[in-house]
Amino acid sequence: MRHLSPLVTLAAAVLWFAALLTTDFVAHPAHPAAAPSAEPAGQPASATPSASLSSTYPSASPSGSGSPTPRVSISPKRSDEELPTKAVYVGRTQDGSLAVAIAVLGDRAVAYVCDGRTREAWLRGSAGHGQVSVGSRTGWVIRAGLHDNRLRGTLQVSERTSRFDVGQAKPPAGLYRSRTARAGIGWIVLPNGSQVGLATTSDGTTSAAPRLNPAQRAAVLNGAPVSAEPVDGNTDV
Repeated sequence: MRHLSPLVTLAAAVLWFAALLTTDFVAHPAHPAAAPSAEPAGQPASATPSASLSSTYPSASPSGSGSPTPRVSISPKRSDEELPTKAVYVGRTQDGSLAVAIAVLGDRAVAYVCDGRTREAWLRGSAGHGQVSVGSRTGWVIRAGLHDNRLRGTLQVSERTSRFDVGQAKPPAGLYRSRTARAGIGWIVLPNGSQVGLATTSDGTTSAAPRLNPAQRAAVLNGAPVSAEPVDGNTDV
């Protein structure tokens, strides 16, 4: 039995050590491995794609909620419709403050914008794939797309953007111009017969355009007769 004493001692020591390990595991369970992140490497979890928005100009909300519509500096949605080879679109901005006329001829476009009192601009640019993009030397920009045979888009001037939805003009509605050594005149004749335009004389004086007779393409400015010509997309303005 004396020869078994060391073995008994060793077995007791093994049992004591196993009991100690079991107690430690129960008291301090192993932590589960951290779940892999769903975000790609280098991408913050809270990252949000940035929207390219310029300053907001108040306008009526289409939903009737009354909240302002943000102005987004992008071109109108690409149109599946094709522009006519030759056409003129006329109407007003949604707020009614400006009359808009856009003439298209092939891949060229000319536009005239006027409030009939003090503000006007002639714009030139391109047309194609159902879209029009024109601008002026003074920074006015129009971008529009053809949808349901109407040009819908935006007019941007400095920090202000106005929206419009204009239809194709049927004569005598349209865009007209007179340019002589004495004065330059622009007219937008709207479908209801009303006219919006400005006359600028050689000395820089600006006034409302005189009444135009579209059938005769004639008007009288300061007692002198002037003749007018229709504007198309290739007119030099």
